[in-house]
Amino acid sequence: PFDTYRNTIRHHAKLMYGITEFPLLFLAYPMIESRANFRMDEVDSLRAARGIHAPLLVLAGEKDGRMDPAMVRTIYEAGAGPKEFWIIPGEGHENRTFQDSFQQKVRGFLARIRSSKKS
Repeated sequence: PFDTYRNTIRHHAKLMYGITEFPLLFLAYPMIESRANFRMDEVDSLRAARGIHAPLLVLAGEKDGRMDPAMVRTIYEAGAGPKEFWIIPGEGHENRTFQDSFQQKVRGFLARIRSSKKS
């Protein structure tokens, strides 16, 4: 997940085009907002995460250059309820192999949530 839409565009401008947020944000915001019919400042995963009181498992790929684990960690830190953060070793962006370690992590998280509800 990304923290805010603005930070995502800023990060991708540098990553993909080697440019700073200006002029990309200045040019992209109005175009995206008019075509998508929403305000980009409304897309804020940090704000949303602060309101999540349900259990939250946040995953990041260790080698994810598009959504840097440090950026993803901010979502974890903002979560208000029981939460865990896991950097998936060796994984990048959108190429998860869902190895046994991944399945064990998810199952373990769910088991801990279930057992905490019983006590």
